[in-house]
Amino acid sequence: MPIELKKTKDGSYTLFIPALNEHYHSYNGALAEAMHIFINAGFNFLPKQKINILELGFGTGLNAILTFTEAKKNNTTVFYCAVEAYPLDYQLIKQLKYESLEGVNPTVLKKIHTESWEKEIKISKHFTLQKLKTDIQKFEHNKKFDLVYFDAFAPEVQPVLWSEKVFINIHKRLKKKWNFAYLLFQRHSKKSFACRRIFCKTFGWSPRETPYFKGDSSVKISPRI
Repeated sequence: MPIELKKTKDGSYTLFIPALNEHYHSYNGALAEAMHIFINAGFNFLPKQKINILELGFGTGLNAILTFTEAKKNNTTVFYCAVEAYPLDYQLIKQLKYESLEGVNPTVLKKIHTESWEKEIKISKHFTLQKLKTDIQKFEHNKKFDLVYFDAFAPEVQPVLWSEKVFINIHKRLKKKWNFAYLLFQRHSKKSFACRRIFCKTFGWSPRETPYFKGDSSVKISPRI
């Protein structure tokens, strides 16, 4: 399936799949979006020195390198498990020029993308990475997670990933006290709202809106206390 390189409005790059009419990140800013939703509303929301993170949709690896950078700055120890059924070719990844982003270590960025899949890899003393080439629906792990980056395509594009079955599986992998951050495209679509109702009704989760990101939406889901 053809993939195109696109420059977003904040100067950072993303990828676009014409056949699906879907971008990997917001056209309003790939870097700004990732920082706004996954780092600021997710990672920095947890006041912990040791965090297990599950990312569903490794994609371009942008969330992973930004989390590494933030974890180093905050002296936080991270176990980062990323699930991806269709890994991107590294030659395509290099075209995104993420090594030019502020604070990004080019050596670490390359290591994140080129290290072996399935194994737990010590990227640094504070960051362990495990990339799993598998379907989200079939994902299994013996660890429990504090934070989930749900970064799948919109439900209009990949409805099976927004099913109750998938979220039951995710729920099994979570610690008792956790935070769930995910990006929801096409906020006003019927499918988006239907998915949100399933999450909350099934598990008693409570949606907490984060500030909009330039036309896109994110919703942080956490246990109702």
